[in-house]
Amino acid sequence: MTDYSTLERFLHKIALGSPSLSEMFFDLEKLLNRTGFQRTDSVYVTGLARAGTTTVMRALFESAQFASLTYNDMPFVLAPNLWSKVSGFKGKTRHSKERAHKDGIQVNYDSPESFEEVFWRLHCGDDYIFPASLTVHDVDQQTLNELNIYHNLICLKNIKHRYLAKNNNTILRIKSLAQSYKDCTFLVVFRQPFNQSKSLLQQHMQFTNNDKFTHQYMNWLVHHEFGSTHRPFVFNSPLSQVDQIARLSSDSRTIEYWLQRWVDAYGYLLTILENGMPNVMPISYEKICNQPGYWSQLCDHLNLNAIPYDFNRAQVLGDIDCDHALKLKALSIYNKLNLLCCY
Repeated sequence: MTDYSTLERFLHKIALGSPSLSEMFFDLEKLLNRTGFQRTDSVYVTGLARAGTTTVMRALFESAQFASLTYNDMPFVLAPNLWSKVSGFKGKTRHSKERAHKDGIQVNYDSPESFEEVFWRLHCGDDYIFPASLTVHDVDQQTLNELNIYHNLICLKNIKHRYLAKNNNTILRIKSLAQSYKDCTFLVVFRQPFNQSKSLLQQHMQFTNNDKFTHQYMNWLVHHEFGSTHRPFVFNSPLSQVDQIARLSSDSRTIEYWLQRWVDAYGYLLTILENGMPNVMPISYEKICNQPGYWSQLCDHLNLNAIPYDFNRAQVLGDIDCDHALKLKALSIYNKLNLLCCY
C-alpha cells in the first residue's frame, strides 16, 4: 500500500471511498453483464485473523476450480468484468512480493484476497459497522439476492462455476448465511489459541502506526482485525453494551486482550457448531500443516482432487503469561473444536 502511485491512490478513493459511486459501479456491472452465467456452489474460508485462513484459501485456489477476487480486481472490486476490460491488467502479473503483514506470504496481481467485504459495507454496513466495534448481524433476502448476483459476476469474469472467498468478517453473519445458502460450505479455520493470540498481538503492534492512505484502505475494506483501525468483534451483546465492550481495546497491547478476542470468537462459533449446521465445518490449522491425510480428506469432501501444497509445519507454544482461568477457557474451546472436526 505504501508503494501505490498517486494515480493508484486516486483510483482507490474513487472506487472505494464513496458509497454512492460504489453503488453506481455495481449497478453498471450488473447492467452490462446480463448473461445468465450461474455459479454452482461456493466455499467460504473464515476464522479469526491469524488462524491460517489465507493459507487455506490460497491452497484451494491452486486447484484452478474456483473463481475468486484477486488483486487484479482492485480497486473496482464491485465491477470485476467492467474493470478487466478497461484496466489493461487482465492476464498480466507483477513479480511477487511479501505482503504488508511481513509473514512470508508472497502476493502478485493474480493472488486471491479478502475483498468481498466491500460488498457487505455497501449493502448493510450500518447493520454491523460501529465506530468502535463490529457486531453480529442477520442478512435479509434482498441482500442475499444481490450477493448471489455478485458471485455470478465474479464467476463470469473468471469463467468458473465455483466461487471461493476468504473473509474473516464472515464470522459475524455465518449463522444467517449458512441457513440461507445450503449450497455453500463454510470452513471455520481455528488455531492453537496461544499461538494465534501471540500472532494477533504482533500484527497489531506492526500496523499501529499506519500512514493516512493505509488507514483509509483498511477502513474501506473493513479490515479491523488489528492495528490503528482495530475494532473488536462483539457477540451476543445488546447495542447498549457495544461501546463499553469495545473500550477494552485500550488494553490491546497485551496478550490477554487478544486471547479474550479468541475466546469470544471461537466460543461463539463453537455454539453454532454444537447446534448443528452441516455446511459449517471446523478446520484445524495444526492438522492441515502436520497431517497430510487431513488435507487430502478435506479436498475430497469439497470434490477436489488432492491439491499439492507445501504447508509449513505448525509449531505450538508451550504457554503464555496470561490469566490462568482465561487460558483454561481457551484450551477447553480449542479441545472441543478439535473433537468436532470431521477428520
